[in-house]
Amino acid sequence: MRFVYYLSADRTMPPEDCRAAWSTPDHQGAFGFLLEEAEPFPTELVGLHALPDVYRLELLKDPETLSVLKAYLEENLAPGGQVQLWQVATNRHRSRRPCLYRGRLAELSGDIFQLLFGSEELCIQIEY
Repeated sequence: MRFVYYLSADRTMPPEDCRAAWSTPDHQGAFGFLLEEAEPFPTELVGLHALPDVYRLELLKDPETLSVLKAYLEENLAPGGQVQLWQVATNRHRSRRPCLYRGRLAELSGDIFQLLFGSEELCIQIEY
């Protein structure tokens, strides 16, 4: 099953490219995220109660990605603001809403963030 990622917010968020690479003599990798406008409204989110401003999100699977994403959200969310991180399957008929986690940005941990790379559709709702 192929998944796509979206970030939906209760306010306009600035597009951002926070991807970076790292390298050691034995390994190399990348971390960070890319956030860009999703126009028109993504069909994968139809009927899923996404917040009004929707962006395509590319997440790189590395532990450092969470700290970069949290820093971006702390800088761009207003107190009381909300965002949702969505992992949804493409070309799938849904009979139910994806699993939902709700919490505050300060509580967002690596374990919760790693759920976005699992095999289930998921929405992580975050309040600032």
